Amino acid sequence: MTLVIPHGGELIDRINLNFNISTITHEIEIDTMALSDLELIANGAYSPLTGFLSKEDYESVLSRLRFKNEVVWSILITLAVTEEVADTLIIGRKVKLTYNNIVYGVLELKEKYVPIKVEEAKKVFQTTDSQHPSVKKLFSRPEVIKILIDGLFKT
Repeated sequence: MTLVIPHGGELIDRINLNFNISTITHEIEIDTMALSDLELIANGAYSPLTGFLSKEDYESVLSRLRFKNEVVWSILITLAVTEEVADTLIIGRKVKLTYNNIVYGVLELKEKYVPIKVEEAKKVFQTTDSQHPSVKKLFSRPEVIKILIDGLFKT
């Protein structure tokens, strides 16, 4: 039996159950949407993603439905945090991602950027009407910062 080639040509496996988190002091409490995305990145379901979208890839997917490297992609996979949380994060440092005080991911901050939520709603959902359930959810997530984090996941 032949396996189907993963999207982007490589199956990503970011799961590392033996990752040492004892020296990582900073953590972010993530929401259920981020937890779901984290698990799908880690187990390869979002191949070829190895982390949340960079600003460059976010803007490219938003405008062209493909990554900057031309691989077709239509889902904006980002991690939303508040400005207060973003201000505590230092680029180049590792941070634990927790949900209900359980660590699910250990990631390294690469950049911070502000999303274009109205444009995102228009392009993805074809509306900015907050009565649309997905638009409502998008607009209710932290407003200010989305961050690219890349690293090893512990799931």
